Amino acid sequence: MKSVGHVLSLFLLLGFFISCDEDNCCANPLVGRFVHEIPDCSNQQTCIEFVHFLDVSRANIRFDGGDTAYRFNYRVEDGEVFLEQEPTSSFALHFHFRIIDSQTLQRSDNGDLWKRS
Repeated sequence: MKSVGHVLSLFLLLGFFISCDEDNCCANPLVGRFVHEIPDCSNQQTCIEFVHFLDVSRANIRFDGGDTAYRFNYRVEDGEVFLEQEPTSSFALHFHFRIIDSQTLQRSDNGDLWKRS
């Protein structure tokens, strides 16, 4: 009887993953890297901004021409991605991202489009 339960669980999980479509997948569609090239940038090492979603709750981000990537926790709510620093940190972001589709994010404060790389 125990093996019947395992088989049933396997079929349920398989159905869960098969029912996903490309733009609204059951798995986290954000895992991966999104980039934005800063226009008219003179310093080649910091001309690329990126956000790299590591898993379902953590991301690294480099932005505004800086040379340091910061680690944030993130949450997705109503088609938007909010990056949240640890409570003990004095560093905070003043923007979030709107999910346009599975390949594109839009930065909330300036409208820049960040593309999946």
